[in-house]
Amino acid sequence: MTYHSVLALFGPEIPIIKTRKNRSPLTVDVLSNIKPRNISLRGVHGEYLKANTAYCFGCEQGLSHADWTKRLSTVLKGAGCPSCRVTHIKPLLSAEVTASLKLREITLRGTHGDTVGVCSQQTFGCERVHDHTDWSTRLDKVLKGTGCPACAGNSSPLTVNVVAALELRQIILRGTYGKRLKLNAIYSFGCTKDLMHRDWNTSLKSVIKGTGCPDCANQSPLTAEIRAILRSRKIILRGKHGKRVKTTDRHTFGCRRRRGHADWKTALHNVLRGSGCPACALDRKRGPRVR
Repeated sequence: MTYHSVLALFGPEIPIIKTRKNRSPLTVDVLSNIKPRNISLRGVHGEYLKANTAYCFGCEQGLSHADWTKRLSTVLKGAGCPSCRVTHIKPLLSAEVTASLKLREITLRGTHGDTVGVCSQQTFGCERVHDHTDWSTRLDKVLKGTGCPACAGNSSPLTVNVVAALELRQIILRGTYGKRLKLNAIYSFGCTKDLMHRDWNTSLKSVIKGTGCPDCANQSPLTAEIRAILRSRKIILRGKHGKRVKTTDRHTFGCRRRRGHADWKTALHNVLRGSGCPACALDRKRGPRVR
Protein backbone atom coordinates (compact mmCIF):
# COMPACT_ATOMS: atom_id res chain seq x y z
CA MET A 1 0.00 0.00 0.00
CA THR A 2 1.49 3.31 -1.08
CA TYR A 3 1.54 6.59 0.80
CA HIS A 4 -1.13 8.21 -1.41
CA SER A 5 -3.46 5.21 -1.11
CA VAL A 6 -3.31 5.45 2.69
CA LEU A 7 -4.14 9.14 2.48
CA ALA A 8 -7.15 8.34 0.31
CA LEU A 9 -8.44 5.78 2.82
CA PHE A 10 -7.76 7.44 6.17
CA GLY A 11 -7.42 11.12 5.34
CA PRO A 12 -4.55 13.58 5.63
CA GLU A 13 -4.90 14.07 9.38
CA ILE A 14 -3.00 10.86 10.21
CA PRO A 15 0.79 11.35 10.22
CA ILE A 16 2.60 8.56 8.41
CA ILE A 17 6.32 7.93 8.83
CA LYS A 18 7.72 6.03 5.88
CA THR A 19 9.25 2.58 6.36
CA ARG A 20 12.90 1.54 6.53
CA LYS A 21 13.05 1.01 2.78
CA ASN A 22 12.70 4.74 2.18
CA ARG A 23 14.70 6.64 4.79
CA SER A 24 13.54 10.11 3.69
CA PRO A 25 10.26 10.84 5.47
CA LEU A 26 8.19 13.90 4.69
CA THR A 27 8.91 16.94 6.81
CA VAL A 28 5.19 17.41 7.46
CA ASP A 29 4.90 13.86 8.83
CA VAL A 30 7.89 14.36 11.12
CA LEU A 31 6.47 17.60 12.53
CA SER A 32 3.13 15.91 13.14
CA ASN A 33 4.90 13.11 14.97
CA ILE A 34 7.05 15.22 17.32
CA LYS A 35 4.60 18.08 18.01
CA PRO A 36 2.42 16.08 20.50
CA ARG A 37 5.66 15.27 22.37
CA ASN A 38 6.45 19.01 22.86
CA ILE A 39 9.43 18.81 20.50
CA SER A 40 10.11 21.28 17.71
CA LEU A 41 12.45 20.97 14.75
CA ARG A 42 14.85 23.90 14.48
CA GLY A 43 15.77 25.48 11.15
CA VAL A 44 14.25 25.54 7.69
CA HIS A 45 14.07 22.29 5.74
CA GLY A 46 12.77 21.03 2.44
CA GLU A 47 9.99 18.60 1.66
CA TYR A 48 11.93 15.55 2.82
CA LEU A 49 14.27 14.79 5.73
CA LYS A 50 16.97 12.17 6.03
CA ALA A 51 16.48 9.67 8.84
CA ASN A 52 20.20 9.12 9.49
CA THR A 53 21.06 12.84 9.52
CA ALA A 54 21.45 14.76 12.79
CA TYR A 55 19.13 17.76 13.23
CA CYS A 56 18.70 20.40 15.92
CA PHE A 57 15.62 19.99 18.15
CA GLY A 58 14.10 22.22 20.82
CA CYS A 59 11.88 21.64 23.84
CA GLU A 60 8.55 23.49 24.00
CA GLN A 61 7.76 22.24 27.51
CA GLY A 62 10.76 23.88 29.15
CA LEU A 63 11.73 27.13 27.44
CA SER A 64 14.95 27.31 29.45
CA HIS A 65 16.04 23.88 28.25
CA ALA A 66 18.91 23.94 25.81
CA ASP A 67 18.54 22.69 22.26
CA TRP A 68 20.13 19.37 21.38
CA THR A 69 21.35 17.66 18.22
CA LYS A 70 20.25 14.11 17.49
CA ARG A 71 19.66 11.82 14.55
CA LEU A 72 16.12 11.96 13.24
CA SER A 73 15.66 8.19 13.45
CA THR A 74 16.59 8.26 17.15
CA VAL A 75 14.01 10.99 17.91
CA LEU A 76 11.31 9.14 15.96
CA LYS A 77 12.02 6.01 18.03
CA GLY A 78 11.27 7.88 21.27
CA ALA A 79 14.29 9.92 22.34
CA GLY A 80 13.31 13.33 23.74
CA CYS A 81 14.66 16.36 25.54
CA PRO A 82 17.71 15.47 27.68
CA SER A 83 16.90 18.25 30.20
CA CYS A 84 13.38 16.90 30.73
CA ARG A 85 14.77 13.42 31.33
CA VAL A 86 17.05 14.67 34.10
CA THR A 87 14.51 16.92 35.81
CA HIS A 88 11.81 14.25 35.79
CA ILE A 89 13.93 11.89 37.90
CA LYS A 90 12.82 12.11 41.50
CA PRO A 91 15.52 12.71 44.12
CA LEU A 92 16.39 9.90 46.52
CA LEU A 93 16.38 9.93 50.29
CA SER A 94 19.84 10.52 51.72
CA ALA A 95 19.35 7.84 54.39
CA GLU A 96 18.49 5.19 51.79
CA VAL A 97 21.46 6.13 49.62
CA THR A 98 23.85 6.01 52.59
CA ALA A 99 22.54 2.61 53.69
CA SER A 100 22.81 1.21 50.16
CA LEU A 101 26.38 2.42 49.73
CA LYS A 102 27.40 1.18 53.17
CA LEU A 103 26.71 -2.40 52.08
CA ARG A 104 29.29 -1.91 49.31
CA GLU A 105 31.82 -0.27 51.69
CA ILE A 106 31.40 3.17 50.09
CA THR A 107 30.84 6.42 51.99
CA LEU A 108 29.03 9.49 50.66
CA ARG A 109 31.16 12.48 51.64
CA GLY A 110 29.79 15.89 52.65
CA THR A 111 26.60 17.06 54.31
CA HIS A 112 23.24 16.59 52.59
CA GLY A 113 19.63 17.28 53.33
CA ASP A 114 16.78 14.81 53.36
CA THR A 115 17.12 14.14 49.63
CA VAL A 116 19.98 13.99 47.15
CA GLY A 117 19.82 14.36 43.37
CA VAL A 118 20.36 11.22 41.33
CA CYS A 119 22.39 12.96 38.61
CA SER A 120 24.26 15.28 41.00
CA GLN A 121 28.05 15.26 41.28
CA GLN A 122 29.12 13.83 44.64
CA THR A 123 32.33 12.85 46.43
CA PHE A 124 32.74 9.28 47.64
CA GLY A 125 35.22 7.48 49.89
CA CYS A 126 36.36 3.88 50.18
CA GLU A 127 35.90 2.07 53.50
CA ARG A 128 37.56 -1.13 52.30
CA VAL A 129 41.05 0.43 52.15
CA HIS A 130 41.44 3.70 54.02
CA ASP A 131 44.59 4.60 52.06
CA HIS A 132 42.56 4.96 48.85
CA THR A 133 41.85 8.55 47.82
CA ASP A 134 38.34 9.93 47.44
CA TRP A 135 36.84 10.33 43.99
CA SER A 136 34.09 12.46 42.45
CA THR A 137 31.42 11.19 40.07
CA ARG A 138 27.66 11.25 39.53
CA LEU A 139 25.50 9.45 42.05
CA ASP A 140 23.61 7.44 39.44
CA LYS A 141 26.86 5.90 38.16
CA VAL A 142 27.76 4.64 41.65
CA LEU A 143 24.25 3.31 42.17
CA LYS A 144 24.52 1.43 38.87
CA GLY A 145 27.64 -0.41 40.03
CA THR A 146 30.80 1.69 39.66
CA GLY A 147 32.96 1.77 42.77
CA CYS A 148 36.34 2.83 44.09
CA PRO A 149 38.81 3.48 41.22
CA ALA A 150 41.72 2.38 43.42
CA CYS A 151 40.09 -0.99 44.11
CA ALA A 152 39.48 -1.39 40.36
CA GLY A 153 43.11 -0.58 39.60
CA ASN A 154 42.36 2.66 37.73
CA SER A 155 43.81 5.12 40.24
CA SER A 156 47.32 6.38 40.91
CA PRO A 157 49.29 3.55 42.57
CA LEU A 158 51.92 4.05 45.23
CA THR A 159 55.47 4.46 43.92
CA VAL A 160 56.82 1.97 46.48
CA ASN A 161 54.41 -0.74 45.31
CA VAL A 162 55.24 -0.14 41.65
CA VAL A 163 58.99 -0.30 42.22
CA ALA A 164 58.67 -3.53 44.22
CA ALA A 165 56.51 -5.16 41.53
CA LEU A 166 58.90 -4.15 38.74
CA GLU A 167 61.95 -5.49 40.58
CA LEU A 168 60.44 -8.98 40.48
CA ARG A 169 60.31 -8.68 36.67
CA GLN A 170 63.90 -7.31 36.48
CA ILE A 171 62.67 -3.86 35.42
CA ILE A 172 63.77 -0.61 37.05
CA LEU A 173 61.95 2.73 37.06
CA ARG A 174 64.30 5.54 36.07
CA GLY A 175 64.19 8.93 37.84
CA THR A 176 62.78 10.14 41.16
CA TYR A 177 59.05 10.60 41.73
CA GLY A 178 56.61 11.47 44.48
CA LYS A 179 54.40 9.26 46.60
CA ARG A 180 52.12 8.21 43.72
CA LEU A 181 52.44 7.61 39.98
CA LYS A 182 49.96 8.20 37.16
CA LEU A 183 48.92 5.20 35.10
CA ASN A 184 48.63 7.07 31.78
CA ALA A 185 51.85 9.06 32.22
CA ILE A 186 55.00 8.22 30.24
CA TYR A 187 57.99 7.06 32.30
CA SER A 188 61.48 5.78 31.53
CA PHE A 189 62.28 2.14 32.35
CA GLY A 190 65.47 0.12 32.33
CA CYS A 191 66.32 -3.59 32.09
CA THR A 192 68.36 -5.22 34.87
CA LYS A 193 68.47 -8.59 33.10
CA ASP A 194 71.01 -7.30 30.57
CA LEU A 195 72.82 -4.01 31.26
CA MET A 196 73.56 -3.60 27.53
CA HIS A 197 69.84 -3.21 26.77
CA ARG A 198 68.67 0.33 26.12
CA ASP A 199 66.12 2.18 28.25
CA TRP A 200 62.64 2.69 26.81
CA ASN A 201 59.77 5.11 27.39
CA THR A 202 56.17 3.98 27.71
CA SER A 203 53.12 4.44 29.91
CA LEU A 204 53.01 2.87 33.34
CA LYS A 205 49.73 1.13 32.52
CA SER A 206 51.29 -0.82 29.63
CA VAL A 207 54.17 -2.03 31.84
CA ILE A 208 51.78 -3.08 34.61
CA LYS A 209 49.72 -5.04 32.06
CA GLY A 210 52.77 -7.07 31.08
CA THR A 211 54.93 -5.32 28.46
CA GLY A 212 58.63 -5.41 29.25
CA CYS A 213 62.02 -4.69 27.76
CA PRO A 214 61.83 -4.35 23.94
CA ASP A 215 65.35 -5.71 23.50
CA CYS A 216 64.47 -8.83 25.48
CA ALA A 217 61.32 -9.31 23.42
CA ASN A 218 63.14 -8.88 20.09
CA GLN A 219 66.16 -10.98 21.03
CA SER A 220 66.78 -13.76 18.53
CA PRO A 221 66.43 -17.30 19.94
CA LEU A 222 69.27 -19.80 19.97
CA THR A 223 69.64 -21.94 16.86
CA ALA A 224 70.04 -25.11 18.93
CA GLU A 225 66.75 -24.48 20.72
CA ILE A 226 64.97 -23.85 17.41
CA ARG A 227 66.32 -27.06 15.90
CA ALA A 228 65.20 -29.04 18.96
CA ILE A 229 61.68 -27.62 18.77
CA LEU A 230 61.41 -28.33 15.03
CA ARG A 231 62.87 -31.83 15.45
CA SER A 232 60.00 -32.75 17.78
CA ARG A 233 57.60 -31.76 14.99
CA LYS A 234 59.61 -33.70 12.36
CA ILE A 235 60.72 -30.50 10.63
CA ILE A 236 64.34 -29.70 9.75
CA LEU A 237 65.88 -26.24 9.33
CA ARG A 238 67.97 -26.22 6.15
CA GLY A 239 71.25 -24.32 5.74
CA LYS A 240 73.99 -23.14 8.05
CA HIS A 241 73.22 -20.59 10.76
CA GLY A 242 75.09 -18.87 13.53
CA LYS A 243 74.48 -19.06 17.25
CA ARG A 244 71.16 -17.25 16.93
CA VAL A 245 68.53 -17.07 14.21
CA LYS A 246 66.04 -14.30 13.52
CA THR A 247 62.38 -15.25 13.68
CA THR A 248 61.33 -12.66 11.07
CA ASP A 249 63.72 -13.90 8.34
CA ARG A 250 62.67 -16.40 5.69
CA HIS A 251 64.34 -19.79 5.92
CA THR A 252 64.17 -23.09 4.08
CA PHE A 253 62.52 -26.01 5.89
CA GLY A 254 62.31 -29.70 5.09
CA CYS A 255 59.91 -32.46 6.06
CA ARG A 256 61.26 -35.43 7.99
CA ARG A 257 57.89 -37.17 7.96
CA ARG A 258 58.12 -38.19 4.28
CA ARG A 259 61.10 -38.08 1.94
CA GLY A 260 59.13 -37.22 -1.16
CA HIS A 261 57.87 -33.89 0.19
CA ALA A 262 59.55 -30.82 -1.28
CA ASP A 263 61.20 -28.15 0.85
CA TRP A 264 59.41 -24.84 1.42
CA LYS A 265 60.37 -21.30 2.40
CA THR A 266 58.63 -19.18 5.02
CA ALA A 267 59.37 -16.97 8.01
CA LEU A 268 60.54 -18.75 11.14
CA HIS A 269 57.82 -17.23 13.32
CA ASN A 270 55.16 -18.81 11.07
CA VAL A 271 56.57 -22.27 11.73
CA LEU A 272 56.88 -21.59 15.45
CA ARG A 273 53.22 -20.54 15.53
CA GLY A 274 52.09 -23.89 14.09
CA SER A 275 52.41 -23.92 10.29
CA GLY A 276 54.15 -26.99 8.90
CA CYS A 277 54.81 -28.92 5.71
CA PRO A 278 52.41 -27.84 2.90
CA ALA A 279 52.54 -31.31 1.32
CA CYS A 280 51.48 -32.95 4.60
CA ALA A 281 48.61 -30.50 4.92
CA LEU A 282 47.51 -31.31 1.35
CA ASP A 283 47.60 -35.06 2.05
CA ARG A 284 45.43 -34.63 5.14
CA LYS A 285 42.98 -32.58 3.12
CA ARG A 286 42.70 -35.22 0.39
CA GLY A 287 42.18 -38.02 2.89
CA PRO A 288 43.62 -41.55 2.98
CA ARG A 289 44.67 -43.17 -0.26
CA VAL A 290 42.46 -45.90 -1.72
CA ARG A 291 44.39 -48.95 -2.88
